[in-house]
Amino acid sequence: MVNSEGLRAYELQNDATVALSATAQADDGVAVGDQAQFVARSYAQLPPLTNQLAEVNALGQRVDAMRTAPPLDDFAGPILFEGQAAAELCARLLPESLVSRRQPLVEDEAASRWMSGNSAKESLRRKIGRRVMASAFQVIDDPTVEAFEGTPLMGYARLDLEGVRPERVELVKDGILKTLLTTRTPDKKLPVSNGHAVSYTYAMGAAMPKAGVTSLIVRYTHGLDPAALRARLVQAVKDQEVECGLRVCRLPPEGLSLNGTSARSESDDEDPVIREPLYVFCVYADGREKLARVVSLKGLSFAAFKDVLAAGNNPFVYNFQGRDGAQTVVAPSLLFEEGIVVAPERNVAKPPLLASPLLAAP
Repeated sequence: MVNSEGLRAYELQNDATVALSATAQADDGVAVGDQAQFVARSYAQLPPLTNQLAEVNALGQRVDAMRTAPPLDDFAGPILFEGQAAAELCARLLPESLVSRRQPLVEDEAASRWMSGNSAKESLRRKIGRRVMASAFQVIDDPTVEAFEGTPLMGYARLDLEGVRPERVELVKDGILKTLLTTRTPDKKLPVSNGHAVSYTYAMGAAMPKAGVTSLIVRYTHGLDPAALRARLVQAVKDQEVECGLRVCRLPPEGLSLNGTSARSESDDEDPVIREPLYVFCVYADGREKLARVVSLKGLSFAAFKDVLAAGNNPFVYNFQGRDGAQTVVAPSLLFEEGIVVAPERNVAKPPLLASPLLAAP
């Protein structure tokens, strides 16, 4: 990279990704599936083959369990996202809201979104200086650190796509939004880049740098250990006088397609919907747990982070290939006051009349 500021830089970037996916169809015709990824900066940093094979077996067992689990189509109550599921949820809900985007000056709002390559979801530009999360939350984006507690971070970068040296950015402090991630594109409130041009958006035949997260680290003051957090979920079930709460272990990755639809959260309004199966357990007031098949979840958006009941003290490092390239989200388990499960709104494919010969007993 060479620019008019005198910068001359050369950097060879290598990424290694192993992607696993599995799908199945339940007896009632509903498709289920899941995916796993191993993402590293080189092949040498990928987990050993034995670990990858173990994940293949675990993936198959999860999908088979989801296939035979009883459906849950009507639920409203507390919902706990544990470990990787919490990091996957943060990867869905936080990045698009924490970047600065300047809309083109055109009369038609839809045309403005199309020209800028942005979705309907607005950033939080107008809420800088206001509370956007529970007061226990601290959120930073730090592309300058190479590892988190010994785990390499895919969001590490020396330069962004505009030749700016990336900075550690404190986005949320004690629940108050402090700033957003920026590029060189000027803005009255945020006129200077903090080195977060991570990808391009294409509109009107031109490529424009787009701000995005690199290594997004979410912390929660006075987090609970896993056992205490599950106990807090049980207590929330009792307090709300509902039949059960939900414990989500895995979210479907964005881009996983089942029955011709994507698992990507619909964000045309302020109430996004995840339209693909989750690996989830019903947790009852007496502590019992039962696997359930949940195929449509809503009621969780960025605004839901104001109503988090509790969070864990064991952050999960989630490296993944996102829409803006290799990224990292580090987040603790999260207990939300309410999530809503609704019946799927699409047509369900009919189950096959004959069993697959590949599954026939020898």
